[in-house]
Amino acid sequence: MRNPLAVRASSLEGEDIPREIYGFRPYLLAISASWAYTASDSVKANLSSNIVSTFQGGAFFGCASSFLVAERFGRRPTLILAAIIFSIGAALQMIGRLDCLYVGRALTGWGVGSSAMILPIYVSECSPAMIRGRLGKLQDARKNLSWVRNLPQDHAYIDREMSMIEVAIEHEISSTGKRGNWRQIFSELFQPGIRADKSSINAINYYSPTIFKSIGFTGTSVGLLATGTFGIVKMAATMLYAAFLVDRLGRRPLLLIGGVGSGIAMFYLAGYSKVSGSFEHIPPMDAGAKTAVAMVYIYALFYGMSWNGIPWLFTSEIIPNRVRTLGMAFCICVQWVTQFIVVYSLPHMVIGITYGTFLFFGACTVLAIIFAWLFIPETKGVQLEDMDLLFGPDVPILAWEARDNYFQGITARALDGRDGGKAKVAEIEHV
Repeated sequence: MRNPLAVRASSLEGEDIPREIYGFRPYLLAISASWAYTASDSVKANLSSNIVSTFQGGAFFGCASSFLVAERFGRRPTLILAAIIFSIGAALQMIGRLDCLYVGRALTGWGVGSSAMILPIYVSECSPAMIRGRLGKLQDARKNLSWVRNLPQDHAYIDREMSMIEVAIEHEISSTGKRGNWRQIFSELFQPGIRADKSSINAINYYSPTIFKSIGFTGTSVGLLATGTFGIVKMAATMLYAAFLVDRLGRRPLLLIGGVGSGIAMFYLAGYSKVSGSFEHIPPMDAGAKTAVAMVYIYALFYGMSWNGIPWLFTSEIIPNRVRTLGMAFCICVQWVTQFIVVYSLPHMVIGITYGTFLFFGACTVLAIIFAWLFIPETKGVQLEDMDLLFGPDVPILAWEARDNYFQGITARALDGRDGGKAKVAEIEHV
């Protein structure tokens, strides 16, 4: 259909302008765009919540299903399947349709949730400290261990490590039997340390464009630049944690330091939003706004070097061998459910309680600090086979008491000759 005004407009502006550009399509596009403009804040919040939280929903089901796939087919096929599903989801999101966007985010979430459950197990199983997980028969275990260590099967190091694995297996069998019942398995899953991965101080990661807009960043390009810088800072902090900090400072100090830094940033953002009224109008880019921007990046720094990675590492370390895959699936499923709740509710919180959103998540960081201080003992230098001395059913629940129990137990085992005698005692004293 052709616009009847096209002839007059063309004659006024010159013959070199094609008449076809004056069709009805620009008007239809304008009408469609105007519908979005007149949408209420609640409608926009619902749409934003639905789109973003679809990813977390897919991640939950991906994590839950990957447990069965990994147990049946192994880690590597599960990772390959997760990569394929993720790629399909990413392709669907590029189509530009809302229904494809929903399906694509669900599939990418499925892939991320599946790989997030398997990768910590796979990495911990290949780590130099000790083989993590069940290797089947002892001869197969020796072959796998020899390949991972790049040593011949009859090497003294392989013999020593195999003997330690056998001792750990015998200890588990003597304490739980060859096959545990479901009640026993779930009692192990709900030990105090395993609940450490259920803390969530993640909100700012999902809606950083909204956060930057609320503190004075205007314009799409500026907001995207600020958001991209936020992601780079968080990635750099995570790399710093992985390469230099986690095995030098330990898990527990980083969790406490990261919680304090993240909490300070959240409480400042709450105070600034209240004083400047940034949720009602765009404030000027003064010193307070610049400090607020800095606090967002400070949050990314402290969060990236602590709570962004340590809970995943911590969970993969402390779950008993016999329920490792199920335990990781359980913990990470709960983590994805928590993130789903956070992501879905945050737009509504921003509309309903404005600056109180920052206060709420600042309070969450305070609770996370208290939890880490009371219930998370240090696991740096602790072998997987000795984790029962920190998280066993008879171990005290407080972190420092659990650590004392570990030193007493590992010294007793070393003196009994089960872990290398005096050499083991010297190693523990060094740690």
